[in-house]
Amino acid sequence: MPGATVLLSRAFRPVMAAMLGVLGRMAARGVVVSLSRTGVATAALVVAVSATIGVGIMVGSFRTTVERWLEGWLRADVYVTAAGTGSGRNRPPLDPAVVESLSRVPGAEKLSLTRRVTILSAGESMDIFAMDLPRSTFVGFRFKEGSPEDAWGSFESGESVVVSEPYAYRHRLHKGDRVTLRTSRGEREFPISGIFYDYGSDTGLISIHRAAYLRYWDDPGVDGMGFYARPGVTSFDLAAQIRERGGESRLSIISNRELRNASMAVFDRTFAITGVLRLLTMVVAFAGILSALMAIQVERGRELAVLRAIGLTPRQVWGLICGETALIGTIAGLLSLPLGILQAFILVYVVNRRSFGWTMEVSIDPALLFQALLLSLAAAILAGFYPALAISRTSPALALKGEE
Repeated sequence: MPGATVLLSRAFRPVMAAMLGVLGRMAARGVVVSLSRTGVATAALVVAVSATIGVGIMVGSFRTTVERWLEGWLRADVYVTAAGTGSGRNRPPLDPAVVESLSRVPGAEKLSLTRRVTILSAGESMDIFAMDLPRSTFVGFRFKEGSPEDAWGSFESGESVVVSEPYAYRHRLHKGDRVTLRTSRGEREFPISGIFYDYGSDTGLISIHRAAYLRYWDDPGVDGMGFYARPGVTSFDLAAQIRERGGESRLSIISNRELRNASMAVFDRTFAITGVLRLLTMVVAFAGILSALMAIQVERGRELAVLRAIGLTPRQVWGLICGETALIGTIAGLLSLPLGILQAFILVYVVNRRSFGWTMEVSIDPALLFQALLLSLAAAILAGFYPALAISRTSPALALKGEE
């Protein structure tokens, strides 16, 4: 940081001179002269701002990835589950009579049935996701290994399974490997025809066609239904037909758009704490810069007093100190950009990968980088406000007398 601060201070000296004249050149020189203090302050600000950039890019990349995943995963127009507090593996199954009745909804062109259960196999719990869905929906899934088009044939016939990326990562599996599942008819091996991206669980799951699930587990239960509207039928109309067919049954009926919005709302609530963490890092950096600038005030008291004595006005002293802090903020902001992007890559490709088994697409928003620059500049200027005020109000005679 000290070396980079010296180089950038010299590079910005002509710009500072063009903007502030002699005071600009003095401000650029002052940052270098007090390098023992300004270097530490710059380093503290760089660490804080780069952390906000890294976390911001990670969260933004995760959000973009989840949005794209939901686009491929949620294809039905209306989804139905049993009303209750259960979700995922704990969701209660629907009444078979209700499933039969809803299967004949006139406004639905196609239908999907799902069932998620947890089984114990090879001494560990495994999440099995049985699904009977249209081919057009299956080929819309995003695969990491293999392709949905190639996997569909063996998957539909029940000869193979597809597994989620977290499950494959934790068990070191690849396309073509085999998994052993304990069925109602004993243990059976299934080849893996594909590995798909999934961000709904960090433990992962194994997906099998419902026909094969019925054949090997004898479990006709259904805990989720997806309805694809006929041409000319809106989601609202389709939901009304489902509600009418369901009668007195307690059903949770939600449209595709509502489900996506609810999912993203959960995501945003989950990562709301990162905003507080980013604020705390800036508070710490602000305190570090403020203490450094106060130390500079003590070290340069005689120098600034001499400048006041030979004619520098309090306003010019104010401009000099603010110029120095603005330069520190600008340098810190520029240096934090590559460091923050590097941290984001580490968070996405190392930390999240090792923690959850997820592969995310890095998405760098230029607005986030610009905001980081403004944040660094604002933090430095605000931190220099009090020292500039104190120095400009100090009597030159008292400052010189104190030095003697």
